[in-house]
Amino acid sequence: MARSKGVLALGITGSESGPLAALADSYVYRPVCDLPQISETGRGIFMNMNEFLVTMYSLYFLGLSIGISNKRIGEDQAGTILSDCETAIRSIGELAAVHEQQAVEVAGELSDLDTIWIIGAGPSHGTACYCAAKFHEQLPWNGIPEDLEEWAHLQYFLTLSWKQRSTVIVIAPPGNSLDRAEELVEGIAGAGGRAIVVAHQGHGEFPLATNTFRLSGIANEFLSAFTYHLPAQLLILHLASQLGIEPYALRRADGYKLIRHGVVLDNAQNLA
Repeated sequence: MARSKGVLALGITGSESGPLAALADSYVYRPVCDLPQISETGRGIFMNMNEFLVTMYSLYFLGLSIGISNKRIGEDQAGTILSDCETAIRSIGELAAVHEQQAVEVAGELSDLDTIWIIGAGPSHGTACYCAAKFHEQLPWNGIPEDLEEWAHLQYFLTLSWKQRSTVIVIAPPGNSLDRAEELVEGIAGAGGRAIVVAHQGHGEFPLATNTFRLSGIANEFLSAFTYHLPAQLLILHLASQLGIEPYALRRADGYKLIRHGVVLDNAQNLA
């Protein structure tokens, strides 16, 4: 559809022989290596997370390259940001080791649920959407992403009725929305719900949170998407284990018909 309107269509893909590479005007090839050393049960989980990380890195790389070309950012500054992205990615294993036992304990407190909210603002709303998708695909639970401000106007009322059943993961890195995240945690607790906070180890005050995952590393909202998904990933794995569910990404039963073979418009002129 973009091409039908003369708009450049750029793909970011892990397959040079797939439909995206074939359809796009150009593409960034970002392969993800297999992990044969990991058992088949866990491999899908790790591969999915790696796909997310490498796609994010590709987008940052592309955006920074455009910024250099447009003289909006210098090469040295862009290089520092990319280096910080790489540092954040490399820290995931260490962060998982630090927080895994906490995730085991929190999972034990949540095993009676079937619905969970993940909320954040700005870049953290994107992180919330990714975490919610993992709850759908790997447990599956009804993972619901929401913006911080919208929760205050909508799900607040549900929490007044649901009480602790209304459990909310609050993505709260340092940045413009940190003070609002602090207020939301207070509001969740005041309405009778449970707030599980993902925050930096040196920023934010959450005395009414049920649990708080304090992540070390660079205190930068712009880079938080690389690591702030991790507590949700750990929670899902340990919830699956405690519930007796095989902890691997679920498979479709429709042969991908709904997302690959449906009636899809390919020309913007045909839009209503």
